[in-house]
Amino acid sequence: MYTSPPFALFSVVNLPLETIDKALTAAKDGSTVDNWWWALIASESYDSAPHKPAEGGGATGTIAPIGRSFRSPFVGKDVRATSEWLKAKPENVDVDPRFFGLLDKKAKELKVVLCRVGDKQGKGDDMQCVLVPAEESTITLGGLQSGVWEDLVESKGVYTPEV
Repeated sequence: MYTSPPFALFSVVNLPLETIDKALTAAKDGSTVDNWWWALIASESYDSAPHKPAEGGGATGTIAPIGRSFRSPFVGKDVRATSEWLKAKPENVDVDPRFFGLLDKKAKELKVVLCRVGDKQGKGDDMQCVLVPAEESTITLGGLQSGVWEDLVESKGVYTPEV
């Protein structure tokens, strides 16, 4: 499989909790498989990330509504900082190591930034991001096959997240 859901989702701007809930709900509603939901990362430690189940099966992501005390530790951080978090994740943390999402200023328009670390073969530290509607976000990442990311970048254009 080219991708391995669930996918980490980082909020890099202060957003109303209702905006995050709407984005998560739209992504879930647009997905056909429940475990392709976003895993909203709530701490710089890996405690809030999904962990691989001891008995097989896959982890699932965050379901709205999120806790009313949620505050993203990634506010103001750039896409490179979030990719470094992924690169350093322990083996038992169950999020895709190459593909992830960001909630930036466009989240207010129910858009999610999709990001890929590395080239087509997963090598290197190059970063590419595209902006998609929230309802297309997880189904797009979950359905990626080799070469499809490049088509997505060509059709949507490279996007620089607005922190």
